[in-house]
Amino acid sequence: MARIFIPAILIILMLHKLRSASRLSPTDWLFFTQAWFWLLIFDLGLRTRPFPDLQAFAARLAKCPVPSPEQTESMIRVLKAAVDHARYNHLYPMTCLCRALTLQKLLSERGIAAELKIGVRKEAGQLSAHAWLEYQGKPLGEPERIKEQYAALMKAPRKTE
Repeated sequence: MARIFIPAILIILMLHKLRSASRLSPTDWLFFTQAWFWLLIFDLGLRTRPFPDLQAFAARLAKCPVPSPEQTESMIRVLKAAVDHARYNHLYPMTCLCRALTLQKLLSERGIAAELKIGVRKEAGQLSAHAWLEYQGKPLGEPERIKEQYAALMKAPRKTE
C-alpha cells in the first residue's frame, strides 16, 4: 500500500504545481519545459560528472547570430523567468548552481555569453556559497550588491568551440 501511496502523492503534487504552468503561452511553455529538463540534467550531472565538463557544456555557444542588445535583454528576462518558474515547480528543490548552469545553457544556445560566478562568504561563523550568472559584468536576477556580499572563488573559463 505504501509503495502506491508515495508515487500517488508525488503525482498529485506535480499536477498541482503544473497548474500554474498551464497558464503559460506556448512559447513560455517551451522555455519552461526546456528549463525544467536542464535543471534535472544539471542536478544529476553535478552528482555524477566533473564540474568543469558540465560548465563547459553549459557555456558552449551555439553557432547562431548574436542577438541585438534589445533581443538579448528580452531573452535574458524571459529565460530567467522560465528557469525560476521551472525551479519552483520541480520535483525537489534545485540549487543556485543548477539554476545558474541551466540559465547559462539556455542563453548560450541563443548566442548569449553569460559568465558563471561562484562566491563564498562567512555568515554567523558558517561558510556559505552561492552561484550566479553575470552578463557584461552585471548579475542576472541578483541584486547588484551580490558582488560585495560574496567573494568570488572562480571565474569559470569559457570554451568557445
